[in-house]
Amino acid sequence: MCSPIAAAVIGSTVLAGGMASRQQCKALRAQNAAQREASAAAAKTQADAQQAESKAQRQAPNLASLFKANKVGSAAATLLTGPGGAPLQNMALGRNTLLGG
Repeated sequence: MCSPIAAAVIGSTVLAGGMASRQQCKALRAQNAAQREASAAAAKTQADAQQAESKAQRQAPNLASLFKANKVGSAAATLLTGPGGAPLQNMALGRNTLLGG
């Protein structure tokens, strides 16, 4: 038979093993929760970065094409009527119109 000391040692070993198992389960649950939180935070950060990049791309004008368009032709090329100006036949200067009296 077992001596009382051997029984006490075996009993304490079993008890310590059971407590260690509980602590391992608790640590595993905490680790899983931390991993879920970190994964959610990473997903949010990625979504925020994508939104910021999309917003920046919408707001940035294409400067190269604007400069190229302004260099073609003369300084009059930037006018609304174009480099040729407004057509002279449409000018109503010196004639009576309904607005001019």
